[in-house]
Amino acid sequence: MRENASPPTSNAVDDALTCVGDLLGIRVAFAHAGRYHFPLGDGKRIAVSSESAGRLRVDAWHGERCTATLWTRIEDTERLAGLVLELAGHLEADAGARA
Repeated sequence: MRENASPPTSNAVDDALTCVGDLLGIRVAFAHAGRYHFPLGDGKRIAVSSESAGRLRVDAWHGERCTATLWTRIEDTERLAGLVLELAGHLEADAGARA
């Protein structure tokens, strides 16, 4: 039987957001609708939010549309970095397909 995970602490969330910002080279994110958004330009952004169960939700947004969502455990910074890069690549590919 699995133990219930507790919600992420604010320090753990801050560390994860710093990791995302460093990876993307972005020092400022904005908060909206319970997510922290890292703008990538041209209406594209990566959004991160914490969920109960010790997880982070990582979304790719283009304009007002969420185009992809992935999850990771908050303490798994390697996976978090991989998801952020994957979703940033998804946004670039999506933009290229529209051109």
